[in-house]
This record gives sequence, structure tokens and C-alpha cells, in this order.
Amino acid sequence: MMMEQTNLGEVEVVNQAPSEQVTAEELEEKKREMESVATLMADLAHASEDQVVHYVGAALDRGMGSQLETYLEDFIERKDAEIDKACNIHFKDFLTSVQTIGDLKSDAYKLREQMETLNTDLQRSGKAYLELGQKMARQKETLVKIHDAKQLIEKTQRLVQLMAAAEFYVKNKQYYNAIDTLEEIEQRGMGSQTAPLSALLDVWGPQTADTIKEAVKSEVRVWMLEARAQARAIGATALRRCAWQGAHGGSGGGSGGAT
Repeated sequence: MMMEQTNLGEVEVVNQAPSEQVTAEELEEKKREMESVATLMADLAHASEDQVVHYVGAALDRGMGSQLETYLEDFIERKDAEIDKACNIHFKDFLTSVQTIGDLKSDAYKLREQMETLNTDLQRSGKAYLELGQKMARQKETLVKIHDAKQLIEKTQRLVQLMAAAEFYVKNKQYYNAIDTLEEIEQRGMGSQTAPLSALLDVWGPQTADTIKEAVKSEVRVWMLEARAQARAIGATALRRCAWQGAHGGSGGGSGGAT
């Protein structure tokens, strides 16, 4: 079965191929849709200029924009046919009918122009919303960059503070603290940072480690020399005491011995 429109708002069911058969629900839905459009057309035909925009907006909101234009043309054609038929039967009403159809066509053209204007306004509004969305996206990207820059500054500031602390520890010969600080700098320095700071750490870190190593070696060398000198002094004192004891009969007696 298939539907065929005869007059405005009327639906006739005719035969069709089995492969094109539709359900009763689909026929009813199609009928309601056509009746809705027919009702809208009837309202438009008698609407004032102030009401036209309202009816057109209602049609667009219901998704019948394309159907509205099609049925508008069909409506005009059907009215032309009806007027022609009426003129053949009642010639005295011919001039009035011609005027009516002329006004209807004029109203239809005005309606089409209003639809085009409304469509242009909708496109302009859509473009404005799109530009606003793009602007908001750019602002969000800027905020992300600012957040990343803040984190980088905080990380860089902490690295600079640690470098200053390491220099202080080396200067004051607190080598253990200096080594701990270098290890923390190495851990914090891994990851993203500015290229100049990264290059500086690549040079400063090994140099500072070498400085600590040489300072420790020097301190150990001095300590060993002092320890050796003290050992020699202690050994010499012991030898002198042994010699004194040997010269006085091998006992300290009560005399206290030599120093």
C-alpha cells in the first residue's frame, strides 16, 4: 500500500508493490505529518505579517523547513488549479479569484524571503557561537600553558636553591651534605626543564662533584700527614722513655722519668 495526497490534508491509499508495503503505524504517522503541514499552510494563508515569522519558526523548530517550501509550492499549484476550475464554473468570480491567487503568490514570495532572512540570521548566529567556542578553546590552551610555566618556574627555582646550597656546603667543607644535595639536584633535574638550565646542570654537576672529590682527597691527605707526624712524635717519645728507663735500671722508681 502507499499514500497519495489528493486535496490539502487528505490522504488516499493506493496499491503498490509488495516490496514497498508499509505498516499501518507508518501510514498513520505519514498522515499526521501531512495533516500537520496542511494545518500550518492553512494558518500561513490567513496569517498577518507579524504572525508569519512565528509560524515559520515553528516549522523550522519541528524540522519541517524543507517540507514547508515543497508544500508551499504544492499549495500554490493546488490553489491555481482550484481557481481555474472555479473560474470555468463561475466566471463572474474569476477576477476576484485572480486577485486572490495573486495576493497568495505575493505572500508566498514574501514568506520565502523571510525564510531566507531567517536562515541567514541562523547561520550568522551559528558562526558567532563557533567563534566563541574557538576563543574559549584558545583561552583554555593559554591557561594550560600558564600552569605548565608556573610549574617549570617552581622547579627551576628549587634547583637554583639546591645549587646554591651545594656551593655553600663545599665552601664550608660539609662534603657529606654537599653530596646529598648533588644527588637531589640530579633527581630533580631529570625531566622537562629549560634548555639553558639543563645545559648548565650538565656542566656544573660533574664539576662540583670533581671539586668535592679533590677536596676530600686533599683533606684525607692532610689528615694522613698529620696522623703520620703524630705517630712519629709518639714513637720518638716512646723510644726516649725506653732509653731513659734502660739508663736508670729499667724501672721508673719514683722519679717520674723523662718526657
